[in-house]
Amino acid sequence: MNNTIKNGIKSTKDLGMKYSSYLDEKDFNEMILEGRTEDEYLEDYCMIIDYALLRGLKREKLDFYTEKHHILPRCMEGEDSDYNYVLLSALEHIIVHILLYRIYPNNSKIIYATDCILQLNSRSTFERNKAIDKIENIKLISELRTLVRNLRKRQIACYVKENDTIVIKKIYDSITDAKLDGVGGGIGQALNNSKNTAGGYYWIYLSDLENLNNNFKIIFLLEETIKYSKRKVNEKISNLRKEKSDVVCIDPKDESILWIYSKIVDAKKDGFSNISISKALNIPSKNNIVFGYKWVLLSEYEKIYPNKVKNFYIKRENGLINPPKARTLQIACLNINREVMKIYDKLSDVVNDGFSKTSVCTSITNNNFYLGYYWSKLNDLENIKYSDNYGTVEKIKSNEPVKVVKCSKDGEILGIYNSYHNIDSFDYRAIFKTVNRENKLYRGYYWYKLSEYIQLFPENYKTYINHE
Repeated sequence: MNNTIKNGIKSTKDLGMKYSSYLDEKDFNEMILEGRTEDEYLEDYCMIIDYALLRGLKREKLDFYTEKHHILPRCMEGEDSDYNYVLLSALEHIIVHILLYRIYPNNSKIIYATDCILQLNSRSTFERNKAIDKIENIKLISELRTLVRNLRKRQIACYVKENDTIVIKKIYDSITDAKLDGVGGGIGQALNNSKNTAGGYYWIYLSDLENLNNNFKIIFLLEETIKYSKRKVNEKISNLRKEKSDVVCIDPKDESILWIYSKIVDAKKDGFSNISISKALNIPSKNNIVFGYKWVLLSEYEKIYPNKVKNFYIKRENGLINPPKARTLQIACLNINREVMKIYDKLSDVVNDGFSKTSVCTSITNNNFYLGYYWSKLNDLENIKYSDNYGTVEKIKSNEPVKVVKCSKDGEILGIYNSYHNIDSFDYRAIFKTVNRENKLYRGYYWYKLSEYIQLFPENYKTYINHE
């Protein structure tokens, strides 16, 4: 096999990575070709995992994008525990799923998972889409698409569990037929994970029943009509939306009141979904947070913070406070540590601080660094962290592009670049961190802002300019 180095993750001990990626050592497009033995696929799978485990499980210590992967897939009874996961690059993650498909070509759940990870769409991250582009085996991608379409036409059964017995209640020719019978959504997830249910029942492909014979007794008690259940929370939500209960919108950072609505539907005028708010009020496990805000009933909040409620009404009567806007429209400006620096009510507001609306939009789409900051739709941030000076600075100062110098240990200039981006094959985020820290070493080179370099090596700079 050709052992030429491909575009995996290059070994970079200066970032704290003691080990490289296994994809540095093998041509990953040859690795996933059809026709190899099961042992060969398995060996490559294990090697990728082993290399990645040696890098550690702490994302903050890895200066590249990672995705969580279950070593023993959950669809094969793998547990969602620390010992069963590894952090992989987007490319590594794609390759290990393809290898699993090569090892288990008849496992429908593996087929679904592999097809899903190879989907090039707007929901995938920029890094994932970029990695998909490196997969040259178009035949494989087409093959998986065909298999998935055929799987959707397979017969499925809904069943209940009674101790060591599985009771089949109804059989359908396809997922579509089951949906038309009133099951609703969630059938696909239930088929791919035996712990999930849809419509109050478990689901399985009829052809997979034989795999359960050793562990369960299977009986058929088929019913012509089944009444599928909806989630119980829906009834609570429906009742809550009908009630005229005061609802408090809270800043999760300090529990302060942002606004009080006399009823949930009143929040719609500020861009909020009354259905989502109702769900938040009924699902404590999500900490009542929706659209980036916390939501509680006034009757509950007032018991804990009566003074805050009084102060809010005083401020509102005096026109000192305005209702919040739904974060589906809001844009967050984040520093290098991914901490929120400022929140803009809408994209066009970034212009007031000297940023380009188009460039910010591009940065959000591609997860790029723009003028010294990361940018995100506020609603896309899962765990919001705020910077120490959040809320104290009215205007964010845009960091104009900085010229970057790459040099040797003794200061010999190897290149001067107009920005952190497009510097050969180097990670611009790592370069940004390097020039702003004391240790200037990254991947065998030293990196400085041009202004800093000129102060340290004035003669070298003059020599370089004269030579140019």
